[in-house]
Amino acid sequence: MITIITIIIIILVLKKKKAYNNLYNALCELAGENNVTKIKSKAFDYEMLYNNKTFLVKLIYNPGKHEININSKDYWQLNKGVVASRKSGTQIKNVYDLINFKIDGVNYKKNTIKLYVIYPDSRSLMKVINECEMEFVKPKTDIYGTKMTKFTNLKKEINEF
Repeated sequence: MITIITIIIIILVLKKKKAYNNLYNALCELAGENNVTKIKSKAFDYEMLYNNKTFLVKLIYNPGKHEININSKDYWQLNKGVVASRKSGTQIKNVYDLINFKIDGVNYKKNTIKLYVIYPDSRSLMKVINECEMEFVKPKTDIYGTKMTKFTNLKKEINEF
């Protein structure tokens, strides 16, 4: 039994590591390997220079491809079902550091973009406007000073940020 649990844990860790490698390779394909740096930071995973812009990229691992709802700056959730409510969803942990990361104190230029990439995909990306209204997240949608895209859309949307 312990062997089976160990194997499952190893497989899950390897899948998440593969997600980070796939994102790194996609960023290198876009900007060139010399323009992408792996970062050891809680706030973001990669720094990419592309089209005279600096992108601070944070991966959100979503293996179930669930809907992601941004309810507030500090509360994002995964929804497995069709009806989205705070009670039915699961809070996404460890994603808020990029929103709170201050670029002006670290010598980043004004054209620095904080970007979340959902890997491998998401059924939909939604942002709560008020108690009764939600909108689909698009490349131009401001998410508390950040942007968001699905990994599957990264190449076609990168120039829209």
